[in-house]
Amino acid sequence: MLETLRQIAKGSTLYYRQLNFFLVLAVLIIGGLTVRSQFSPENVPQAATELPKDLSPVKNSDQANYSIVIDRDGSVKVNDKNVGGTLTFENEKDRFLLIIVRDSPQFINAITATVRLPYPVDDVESLLPRIYAVHGVTQSGYRIIDHQTVEFNAFEVYDGATVSIEFTFPKTYLSLSPLGKIKQRLATLSPETWLTIAIIFPALTVLFLLYLLLKRFMAYLRVQNSKKISQPPTTTPPAIIGALYHGHIGKKEITATFFDLALRGFIGIHQSSDGAIAFTKGTNLFNQTATNLRPFEIFLLHQIFGDEGFISHGRSVE
Repeated sequence: MLETLRQIAKGSTLYYRQLNFFLVLAVLIIGGLTVRSQFSPENVPQAATELPKDLSPVKNSDQANYSIVIDRDGSVKVNDKNVGGTLTFENEKDRFLLIIVRDSPQFINAITATVRLPYPVDDVESLLPRIYAVHGVTQSGYRIIDHQTVEFNAFEVYDGATVSIEFTFPKTYLSLSPLGKIKQRLATLSPETWLTIAIIFPALTVLFLLYLLLKRFMAYLRVQNSKKISQPPTTTPPAIIGALYHGHIGKKEITATFFDLALRGFIGIHQSSDGAIAFTKGTNLFNQTATNLRPFEIFLLHQIFGDEGFISHGRSVE
């Protein structure tokens, strides 16, 4: 029984690859669950995305100005440059969070960030605009220019200071793209749902693999034959049978091909008293029967004997 299981396992290379794939998938799902729990609505950081380095305040600059445009599909441009990851999707609202300056490397007299909203709003205050200015900012605030524009300001920003801005949008405010809607839906799934997904998919994968192994085990039992036979049970080349069964060509398939060629009279296999093995060209290689050789058999014979050789020893074959 143990030998049978060992043979089945050795012949299941393709399924092991599938198992490895799904194990990696399970790890990613569980890892995603962990990350999701860390960034759940209760643990959202004050700012989600930093500006690219090429938008950072110029060294020795007295003032930094930013024009921020939030599009209807949730995309964001800062000084005409696309900036992603500024939106955090929650169950009842969507939050816009952007770090203007993190750990400022220099003193900046004033920072101005003018935000253009996707749609006019009668009460801009309902979007909860807010500026976070910490670790060395003398004064900060915002002013509403019109129903679609808000200007944020921070004055006397010292070295090491951080400035970020925020809006809170109702769920119906943005017209997200299909991909954005998928991201929003995934982001609002509860930890319990992620845990269920992390358990169900690997479990189904394991059950499917067990089913495949059981089918292979039953097939292995059916092909067992205790009777000795003098001829192969089929004319199908053993290399092809091995490739179909194991999913690859290995030593067993090549060895079986040698014996098949010997049985058909194309090669001779000789073993000396000291155990050395030598291959010789068979008589059928020199008559009309040679036309029955398959392309891969011709290639294998050429590798053994070359163009002129008549005898090839076991070491060279290996």
